[in-house]
Order: sequence, then structure tokens, then C-alpha cells
Amino acid sequence: MGVKSGCCSSSTYNRVKPGVEPWNGFQLERPKKFHRGILFILEAPPADSNHYFLKKETDDTPDRLRKKFFVLFQKVPRAPKFQNFETFLDDFLDANCYLLPSFSYACANKDGTNTNPTTGMAKHSGENHLLQAIRCLKPKVVVLMGTRALAAGRAMKLMDRDLGEESLSNYASLEPYRSNSPGFPITTFVTYWPMKRSKRRDPSGKMVNNYDAMLVPTLNRSFETLYAGA
Repeated sequence: MGVKSGCCSSSTYNRVKPGVEPWNGFQLERPKKFHRGILFILEAPPADSNHYFLKKETDDTPDRLRKKFFVLFQKVPRAPKFQNFETFLDDFLDANCYLLPSFSYACANKDGTNTNPTTGMAKHSGENHLLQAIRCLKPKVVVLMGTRALAAGRAMKLMDRDLGEESLSNYASLEPYRSNSPGFPITTFVTYWPMKRSKRRDPSGKMVNNYDAMLVPTLNRSFETLYAGA
């Protein structure tokens, strides 16, 4: 299970950082306790890190995504109450949560700086890899965070309606999407990457911070959906 050899490597896509292994957490022994849980799909791994959220650090490079998630969950009323950052990874997995990147290889510019996969790369990953992972994990709820995650989600047909241009301004919503595309019922939420400086105009035309106005309430709705009927 996971990324096929050579399928998404730098020999196929010039944005993939040469010589890196895919951070496909699904190939780890975890999740051991995941049952109809909540799956977060985010952007690709950063070019300057030797680990990605689910993998234990092998050097002194901090896992910035893990820190962002720990802080974010403190603001979500219905999220599990994670108390200790040092045990956050294990506590996250024990809480029936899991996370996968929209594209499993780190991407970099020619000068080595971080960049994102193209939407086409994310769609390829969704159709050929993430859908396979979802069919095995069988999550009850999927949360797509960011534009590349949205592209992968649409490629997997996780959204039950076409809202036109593939952008977060069109698809991010507190209301869920429903689908049976993996072969079982699944509820999907679309929201923003956990970045506090991101903004958008609300229906009244006022500029609002996506972190507080969309991301936090969307995650709250996703956990409410996860626990409904449990």
C-alpha cells in the first residue's frame, strides 16, 4: 500500500526534491486503533524537513505542522483535549485521528527552497494513492485542508456537488459534502491550511481571518459529525 515505485518521484515530476523518500504515513504500522475515525489530508511535506507529522524526528528539525495542529486543537471546542505536546502524536492517533499529505513527496524549487506540488500532481495522488488509502482506512470523516488537498479530494469524487472553479473560496464551507465514491458513505469538510495570516471576504464583504472564521469552526463541525451517533 502507498506510493508505487517511481510513480511520483523526481524522475516523473521536476518539482519533487531529488533523493527523498515518500512520507506516506500509511506505510507505517499505525494506525492501530483507527476505526471510522477522522482523516486529515493536508499539503505536501516541506522540503527542509526529514520527517512529516506521523514520523518521529530523526534530527533536531522541528515538526512545524505538528505544533500548528497542537495549538489549533486547543481552540476547537469539540476536539480531543490534548494536554501535552510531547505526547501529542501518540495521543492524536489514540483519539481516532489520522493524517496524510495530499502528495507524499517533498517538493522543492531548483535552489532547494520549499514549493507546492501542482494541482495535477495532487489529483494524480488522489486518484492513484489516497483513494486506495481511504478504502483501507474507511474514515467516517475526511477534512481537506488547503488547495492541493481540495484538488486531491475532487479527484477522489469526495464532493457531491460541482461549485465551479476549484478554489477554497468556492468550496470551503461549514457544511459538509457527502459521497459514496470509496464504496461506503463518507462525510467531507473543506477548509483552509492552518495559517493565521490567510484572509477572505465573508458574505457581507468584510475581510475576515480564515483561521478563526473558517478553520476553527469547520474542525468543530467535523468532530461533531464524528461523534454523532457514536
